[in-house]
Amino acid sequence: MSFRPHLTELRREWEAIYGPSDAADGWLLVEHLRVLRTRASYPSAITKVYNATLRQIAQALRQPIQYAGPGTWSVFARPRKLLALRDVSAIPGSSADDTCLVVSAELWRAFRDVSLWVEALCIHEWSLFTERVSGDVTRGRAYELLTTRPGNRLPVIWERNQIDLLMQEGTSFTCPWTGRLLPREAYQLDHIVPIAIHPFHEMWNLVPAHPGFNMHKKRDRLPNSDVLQVAMPRMEVTYGNYATAPELAKALRGDVSLRFSLLDVTPTTITRSVVDLVESIAEARNVERFSG
Repeated sequence: MSFRPHLTELRREWEAIYGPSDAADGWLLVEHLRVLRTRASYPSAITKVYNATLRQIAQALRQPIQYAGPGTWSVFARPRKLLALRDVSAIPGSSADDTCLVVSAELWRAFRDVSLWVEALCIHEWSLFTERVSGDVTRGRAYELLTTRPGNRLPVIWERNQIDLLMQEGTSFTCPWTGRLLPREAYQLDHIVPIAIHPFHEMWNLVPAHPGFNMHKKRDRLPNSDVLQVAMPRMEVTYGNYATAPELAKALRGDVSLRFSLLDVTPTTITRSVVDLVESIAEARNVERFSG
């Protein structure tokens, strides 16, 4: 089954907004459209073709899932609506009407443990396949395209405006990494988990930071454990500040629900969850980290 026409149209609609695209822009698009407030800012044409593309991809994936292992549905049970499932832990952001594939806890842990090897093998095999069938794309070029990571192309105008309003009203923000008090005219919105590692374009991942430190020290790196421990109280204050502004509080709660399974959403629980996520990504991906 081919879903190339939908992907081509999706790319055309994306480029109408952001200009020429690169290999990582699909990743950015998926992450951006997960967030309701940013999804609502897109024209209906792009969301329509995006939804059609997802339906085709889901249908294409159904067959290899069905025939994994001997016979049919021997490794995985037939996908069902979330509302019909019992005793499962849904991925954050799932809705009751979503069709879900249930993965056993044991298999989930195994996937987590070998994810890097599986990813590397898939990239290697797909690069060889692309070279074999395309005739004009080498395996090296295919590998380069498959491993491209996005730059920070998505705007943070709305988020910055909301924080500026808080600052105008007298709310103080402190850089989580340096501890410096931030003036309204001299701060940057920093992605705690950099876009180059994963494009979490959500309020819990956006914190005001000292521009010099953000550009020259942090860059595309994760904070190490010691830096995180020192930063936690400052992050908690930042999330608490967000919670005092109705629009920011709504955005923060919605974005947290996409990533974390929290029964009690408070600045403290958000901070702990974000720190745990950073540590998990650092361990799983073996990415570069910065010290204080």
